Order: sequence, then structure tokens, then C-alpha cells
Amino acid sequence: MIRTLFGSLSWSNTSKTSGAPFPGPLDGADFNGAQETDLARNAQISYTRVWSSTLLSETRVGFTRLVTSRLGENPGTDLFAAFGIGGYNPTTAAANNGGLPQISFNNGANSGLYQQTGANDWIPTKEFNNVWDFIQNVAVNKGSHSFKFGGEYRSVKFPFFQVPDPHGNIGYSSNQTAFPTSVKGTNGINIDSQTGDSIASALLGQIDSGNISTTNFVSSQKSAYALYAQDDWKVTPKLTLNLGVRYELWSPIDERFARQANFDLDTQTLYIPKGPNQDAPLPPNFATAFPNVKVSRGQVPSTLIPWDKLDIGPRIGVAYRAMDKTVLRLGYGIFYGGEENQGGSPNRGEGVPFNETVNLVRGTGVSSYLGVNDPNCVGCFFFPNGLTGGYPTNVFTLPAPVSFRGVQNDFRNPLVHKWNVIVQRELPGNMALEVGYEGNHQAHQLVLWNSNPCPNLGYINNPALGCENRRLILPPPGGASIGNGLSMTSTFGYGNYAAMSAKLEKRYSNGLQFLTSYVWSHALANSNTPLSGSANFNPPDPTNFASAYSSAAWDVRHSFTTAFNYDVPFGKGKRWGGNMNRVLDIAAGSWHVNGLLSLRTGSPYTIAGTQCQGTWNRCMPDAVPGRTPDTAPTGGRSPGPGGYWFDPTAYAIAAPLTGGNLGLQSNNAPPTRTLDFSVFKDFMFTERIGLQFRAEAYNLANTPQFDRPNANLSDATFAGGNGNFGRVLNTIPGTERHVAFSMRLRW
Repeated sequence: MIRTLFGSLSWSNTSKTSGAPFPGPLDGADFNGAQETDLARNAQISYTRVWSSTLLSETRVGFTRLVTSRLGENPGTDLFAAFGIGGYNPTTAAANNGGLPQISFNNGANSGLYQQTGANDWIPTKEFNNVWDFIQNVAVNKGSHSFKFGGEYRSVKFPFFQVPDPHGNIGYSSNQTAFPTSVKGTNGINIDSQTGDSIASALLGQIDSGNISTTNFVSSQKSAYALYAQDDWKVTPKLTLNLGVRYELWSPIDERFARQANFDLDTQTLYIPKGPNQDAPLPPNFATAFPNVKVSRGQVPSTLIPWDKLDIGPRIGVAYRAMDKTVLRLGYGIFYGGEENQGGSPNRGEGVPFNETVNLVRGTGVSSYLGVNDPNCVGCFFFPNGLTGGYPTNVFTLPAPVSFRGVQNDFRNPLVHKWNVIVQRELPGNMALEVGYEGNHQAHQLVLWNSNPCPNLGYINNPALGCENRRLILPPPGGASIGNGLSMTSTFGYGNYAAMSAKLEKRYSNGLQFLTSYVWSHALANSNTPLSGSANFNPPDPTNFASAYSSAAWDVRHSFTTAFNYDVPFGKGKRWGGNMNRVLDIAAGSWHVNGLLSLRTGSPYTIAGTQCQGTWNRCMPDAVPGRTPDTAPTGGRSPGPGGYWFDPTAYAIAAPLTGGNLGLQSNNAPPTRTLDFSVFKDFMFTERIGLQFRAEAYNLANTPQFDRPNANLSDATFAGGNGNFGRVLNTIPGTERHVAFSMRLRW
């Protein structure tokens, strides 16, 4: 009987300082903040026991803790008081919540003209992820069968502070100083988009919109259980089958103190779960603003929705030795994805009554040329004294709309059907060639959307046809719109993936090992990724998500990589210099080099249109007849302010009263090309004790990794913009060359 005990412990603290675009109070940092601290802790222990030649068991316990904190440029400074902004002051509402409101400037046809200022939305943030993992495995060999059985339990707790507008959001628009008509001028450009300026509106104190959130902590958590059984069955000397099944059970996202609520649009009911906070008060104006919304207290569990108990994943593998050095492999399996933490954006703990984001926006039928500090803004006169007056002290009890959040009652965990067919051939020189086809189908993918959308409609200067008058569920007379800011989490997304691949591998011999691969693939989906995704991606028709089915945000059409490890054959016991003395060997022997070359085509993105007349979920350009989207300019693709990545004249402003005819994901970002390289040197003191020096370079050649081009048609010169449409003006942050030196002691 053999017993083995193994354990590991890791601990790391990382600090990042990216700085803000503007000095001092102006800040302007993005979602990543001006400074970040990451703490990582991991501990695990494994106990393996060999009971007999045919029976083995393994018990594993692990704990992982991750903490991420991001701050703005002025987390501890009360700039509301310093700048004389009156009214409600959110600075002391939460720790490190200093700074000005996020102030954005929307210039219509020239939307990218001005950089936002102030502290960014969703900052500060404090995110925890604490995971306990318990695993039990048993392996049994019996004849031609190798059985494996096991179970797993995971406790996942991810409390966090991350609210949409902790220090407020103030929006200025060119509308308040524009000529008030969307009729096109003689040059084909909307008149209102050619007039007015958001800075002019700000100087006149004309606020277009405002938002602000309460700042309560959310203690999200979930549990996961799994059972599996697997049999590797050697049917014949040439044929092996791998048969398995895995059952997984995830709880819906829970809240430790039942401080989350679910809005059901179908029944217009706000469900507040059973628990110590089920009687939490709603905003005082709730019943008046939403007279048709029913409130249910204590009638649903803290998970809000039923568990998905049908996650059964079969797995089948076949390996057949067709010839002496040729193997055919086939595989199929179903894999579930209930593990993802969804972050703050769709979290139900961010909604009333436990948190509240107040939207200080124009009401139904009010002209978009009126600001929310204009006395003529009936029912939306929220900032009587402009920015100086600040947010009203009673901002969270105003008759202003709040944002509802919900999760569909029949939520299903995302799943992927995967399959592959691979042929492997052994080659001379310890090499193997592999050619294969891989595919998958994704179902029940996560979709974050407004389930009470505005159907598309073209119109000019007619507030009666505006969005709030045409939602699927209309606001009651004098009431607020439940669709304004509604965030629903659903799982009706789907996608497909197909790939052809080739791989050449040299197993380690004579000091050299390498792996070279090429993949052609195409990924399509009608959903995005929850927290990032593809630029400007939205379904053209908000009532039909099938209209969003296109190249996926993660689609990389061509990918070539090659990696190698090489032990330099020089030094004691090596091919050359094998008899050198110890002193010389310390300096010149035992060197290793490693490299990784990656060449990939760019991911797809969508061109954003401008000046579409009416209400359109996705305003697109028109494709110029006879021109190909993403076509290179006459002089070739050129990054930087003096060139273009694509030809901007291949696009046109959408025809009157339409949303444009260009499809989604029509363009691809610049390709990525990187070479990572490292050199290691071993110093052996004894047979068991040694020191390794490491010099590692990421993107050794410092090759620029260009970001997506400007994809906003509003910035095209012919649309009245700044001329940057089609230009690559940035590289991807963090892709510049990084060099690291380290020492590793082994004993």
C-alpha cells in the first residue's frame, strides 16, 4: 500500500498604476481606473492512496482567494465640496469614492471630439472571489477496462462593491445648443448634427442627463456539485473507447443576506426574496412612478429562480490505429458553463430595493433639445441650478425612473456541444503530424438585454413617435417607463464554430522540442461576451435577436503559432565542452532558450452609423454600391493619424428614415504578431539543490499591436466629423515589450 501527500501554497500581491488622461481633478480614467491592486492566494493539498494494483483513490482540497481593487485618480478627495457643487454629496457614501462626477460630452455627429472627465462610472470597485474546492476520485482497473469515478463540491463566494454611478454621471449634449431639427441639409447631413456643441451646452449650464446610484455592498455566492463516471475500454489492440458522463448542478446566483430582487416583465412583478431583508422599503415614489408593478415579498427563495437540474454531459471518444504509425481519433461531448460570475452589470443586487440607480432623463414626449435643468422640461426639471446646484438632496426619492434588473425564470446554464475528428501520423525524427476538424454548437448562451425594447421606426421631429411611446409595454399615464434602464439576464443566445487545424510536434530529443500549429476557423454567434465583446455589436432589430447572428467577437480566422525549447549543447556532460572544468561550466554551461511566435488575424467589429432618422437599436451606415466593406485605401493600410486602415468612402450615411443596410461585424481589427523569448541558466550546487536565472521578454521585437480603427461614421469628414473615421490611433494597452528577470531556487 502506497500513500502520497502533496501540498502547495502561493501568495502574490500586484499593484498597477496607469495614471489618468488629465491631471488632478479632471481625471478621465476609464473603467480600469487610475490604480489597481490585485491579491491572489491559493492553497491545496492532495492525498493519494494506492490500495492495490487495481484500486487507487485521490482526495483533494483547495482554496483560492482573489481580490481586485480599482480606484480613480482622486479617491480620497471631496471634489464636490472643493468645486462648490451643492446638493447630495456622494463622496462619503462609500470608501474611496472621491472625485468629480463622470462628465461626458456627446457631440452627435462628432461624438469622439471630447474626452470624458471626472471619475469613471463603476469606480471604485472592490471584488472578492473565494472558492473552496473538494474533490474525490477513485480509479479501478479491471481487465480491459479502466474505470474512474468521482465527485466534486465547490463553494463560490464573490461579494463585491461595484455600482453603476457611485459619484454620479453628468451628460452634456450638442442638442441643447443645436438648431432644433433633424431634417437633412443640402449636403445630406442632419442640420442638428452640424450645429451646436456639447462644450457650449456645458458653458450655458444645459445638462442633457444625469444618473446616480446608491452604494450598498452585494454579497453574491453560489454552490456547485458534480458527479462523473468514465471507462477507458480497450476493445481490441487497435480500438479503444472512452465512455463517460458528468452530471453538474449549479445553484443560481444567490445573495448571502437575500439582498437581491428580480423583476418579471411578463407579470410586471418585483420579487423580493424570503429572508431577513424581505421588508426592505422601496423608494417613496415607487408606487406613484410604477402603479402597474406588483410587489411580491418573501414568496421566492434568495436564489430568485429555480435551479437548472438537467445538466447531464455525455462524453464519447474513439481511438483507432488504422496503420502501424497512424491513429484516427473521434470525440464528442456536452460541456456546461454554469461557473461564470456575471459581475456587477446584470447583478440583481444592484436593483431596488437594495440598490438604486436613478435616471435623471427626459420624460415621455419631451423634446430631446431640452435639457433636464430647463424649466420647460415638464416632469424632468431635475437640476434647477445646473451643475453648481448638484444632485438634489432628495435624489433617491424623486419621481424619476429607476433601473429594474431581472433574470428569466427558466434560466438555463450555457452549454456547448463539441466534436472533432483527428488523424495523427508518426514521422521520423521523433515527430508527429496531426490534421483535424473541430466544431461546436453553443446553446443557452448568456444575453444581457432590455426586454422591453423600442421597435425600430424612422421619423423626423415627432416626439409622439419617440421610444417611450412605442415600447412593448407602455408607461401608464403620468407614470415612469419600466423599460428605461431595464437590464434582463436571459439564456437564448446561440452560436457555432468550425475549424480545420494542422499541428507538427517534435518530442524532446537531442535537446530540442517544438510545436507548430495552424488553425483556420470561423465562429458565429448572436450574443456577445458579458463584460467585453465586440465594438458596436447590437442586434439591428431589438425584437429579433436572430438579426445579430454574425461573426462572433472571439472569431480569429487564421492563427499560426510555433513554440520551441532548446537546451544549448554546451557545458559539462553536453555535446560540446563536456569535459570543461567546473568554474568554466558555471559561466558557459547549462543554458536554455525558449520562444513562442504568434501570428493571428484580427477580431471582427461593427461600424457605427450616424444621423439615422428615428429610433434604431443599431444605427448602421449604408454600404456604397460596388464597394467592399473593410476594403484597404488606395495607398494601402497605414496606422497613425496620417493614414487609414480602411477606406472611409466605402460607407455612407443611412438613407432617410432607415437604419442603414451594412451588416454587423463587417470589418476586422489589425492582426497581432508577437515573439516571446526567454533564456534560462542553471547553477547546480549539488544533485538536489540548484539555482536558475531567468530572463524573459514578452513581445521581444516590441512589435506594435494596433487597436481597432475608429469605427464611428460620425467622425468621418463627410459626416461633419473630425476625420478620424478609419484611422488607427492607438495600440492595445499592455502589449508593449516587457522584460522580466528572476531567480528560482530548487531543492
